[in-house]
Amino acid sequence: MNLKNKGEKIIGKIVAIIKSEKILYLVGILICLCNGLFMFDNAIWGDEGFSIVLSRRSIGEILSGTAADVHPPLYYLILKIMITIFGESVFVLHLTSFLAFIGVIILSITFIRK
Repeated sequence: MNLKNKGEKIIGKIVAIIKSEKILYLVGILICLCNGLFMFDNAIWGDEGFSIVLSRRSIGEILSGTAADVHPPLYYLILKIMITIFGESVFVLHLTSFLAFIGVIILSITFIRK
């Protein structure tokens, strides 16, 4: 068997793996694991600081505060609930974002499969 045939067989196997649903799950799991590692980072970026400040306000103030912003208020409301239940910490802030991320990944895989 020559080198060209071996290369074609390898490419054929790679294409078959990519076409299978298993690769979607694998990529989704790897992305989730990598993103999940950032939950344990204590750094707060500018937008995360804004989220914490906004979540400290009342629900009415959150709604009026986001009315002038480009972001919808759902995330801030969920963050307020999470902070009320678990307390205010960087971990809770990152956990809220991570759970939203997981939800998007699950929806994406569901729609890609269909």
